[in-house]
Amino acid sequence: MSLFRGLSRVNIARATRSFHTPPADEGIIRGLNKVLLIGRVSSDPIQSVGKNGAPRVMYDVVTYNPKRYPSFHNIVCWQPAQIPAIMEKFKRGLLVYVEGKLISRQVVDERSERKVITHVVQDGFQILAPEKPLEERPTTNTEIPATESTTESSEEAEPARYQ
Repeated sequence: MSLFRGLSRVNIARATRSFHTPPADEGIIRGLNKVLLIGRVSSDPIQSVGKNGAPRVMYDVVTYNPKRYPSFHNIVCWQPAQIPAIMEKFKRGLLVYVEGKLISRQVVDERSERKVITHVVQDGFQILAPEKPLEERPTTNTEIPATESTTESSEEAEPARYQ
């Protein structure tokens, strides 16, 4: 007990209390783990089966910060009722709202290095805006239709107006 010399019995009990049991005065607020994302699906969903035999779907969502740098988020859905809708409707480029919980875990890769993987376990989703099919989207700048010719003199040409 020389480690706790000078402490009262109450302080010793507090110092040795397990961190797994919350203090009685903390009430119902123990923490909040909720993720709300609005972004575009950046990879087509992949359906697989987890180690426990339950079906799951994995896909990525990209969001942008104010300086336009992308952040990619790994999304995993374990809910059987949502899996068919995700597989049918989610395509690359679709604007979605995803709601879930943040989960981190450690894995050991092929080179025996420990890595921390963080992903969002999806609780719900909503499609915000349908994306145009791939065949309707231009792939290069040459496929974008040109505007009126600018060969007229500058006095006759009317300035472009944007609304």
